[in-house]
Amino acid sequence: MNPFTPDFGQQPPVLAGRDAEIAARMRALEAGPADPAFTALALGPRGVGKTAMLAVVAADAEAAGWRVIRVETPLSPRPGEGAVAAITEQAHDHLDDIDPPAKRKMTGVSPPLIGGAQWENVPARPPTFHKLVGTLVDRTVDVGGAGVFLVIDEFHNLDPPEASTISGAIQQITKLAHKNLAFVGVGLPHIESTLLSDRGFTFFQRCARAPVGNISTDDAMEAIGQPFADRGAPIGAPLLRRAADATRGMGYAMQSLGYHLWDAAAPPTVATGDLVARAIARMEEDVGLHVAAPIWNRLSPTDVLFLTAMLDDNGHPSRLSDIAKRIGPAMSNATVYKNRLLREGAIVETGRGRVMFASGAIQHRAAEERALAAQQAQNTGLAPLPPAGPTPRCGKWMPRAETRCTRRAGHNGGCRR
Repeated sequence: MNPFTPDFGQQPPVLAGRDAEIAARMRALEAGPADPAFTALALGPRGVGKTAMLAVVAADAEAAGWRVIRVETPLSPRPGEGAVAAITEQAHDHLDDIDPPAKRKMTGVSPPLIGGAQWENVPARPPTFHKLVGTLVDRTVDVGGAGVFLVIDEFHNLDPPEASTISGAIQQITKLAHKNLAFVGVGLPHIESTLLSDRGFTFFQRCARAPVGNISTDDAMEAIGQPFADRGAPIGAPLLRRAADATRGMGYAMQSLGYHLWDAAAPPTVATGDLVARAIARMEEDVGLHVAAPIWNRLSPTDVLFLTAMLDDNGHPSRLSDIAKRIGPAMSNATVYKNRLLREGAIVETGRGRVMFASGAIQHRAAEERALAAQQAQNTGLAPLPPAGPTPRCGKWMPRAETRCTRRAGHNGGCRR
């Protein structure tokens, strides 16, 4: 059976390079409400491995006596099917587990005209979301548990009304009553400039940040190589480094490459250079479809210009000053665009003021964009001109499309719906 899990959110066979982040989460839980990281946002690019890491944290928290509520916020949920409803359902399940509901028993019989059968009263459930979650925290502690740990995945899909309901409960229970209701929201970094500017997210703006980035090449080698070694088919160090370098430390890319290599090599057969090359190609296809495309669709024309300028470095890390020089006057502030592209997950920092493409798929999209511009210039007989500056865009977050509106600023298209 293939041990690799190239589905988003699945726990991989080896979670390498995350020991420090997991330890930090567990220290915050142990410290309690006074710790700033007791309520936090774990933000990172798509496919980096946020959900897989939090799955390990949740398992460790359960082992330490925490009642864990993990929900995934759906995109544009139907009424009654959002995060609040999911949390409510799990909270009731936990309460029923702590205090199993007694079967209703008949306590007597009266004449039919008076009322018929008499039944034992069933205790009423907490009437509000805040009361429900607070009751669960209290009952958990009463029976010797540590507290309640709430994890909301796909946090960027949360809409303001639900955000207000959830944040209100956390504010009252954790921050004001100092009870053990811990919280982590798992989402994409672009919410810093989109959702978190909404009034419904005021509380979450004050949560600690727990950034989740790509892991090192050495850790990626461990994540890919260990399952093969465990099966008696270790991958040679040069080939393993080649495979790890191709993933750029992205969690999804590591699982995709490992999955395709395992299928092709069929351990205990030892992987060859040809098989690794084929697995890398399949991984790039997966990343292009599931990671690069959603990122690319959110980029502005100047974002794309920044990325195409990086192509001149032939896949090696690019210096910010070189990028700005290549673009010229159209790049008014290279640092601003670098930070935007880092948040979107299109590039990664390599140190010493240098950046590189976050994946080969993003690099490929940039190359396609440059080729298209060159073809258009050849067809028209005109040299392609860079934009004079960033085009003013609406920029509002569209929950249903899961992207920002790219129409010109000032339109009235109702895009927030």
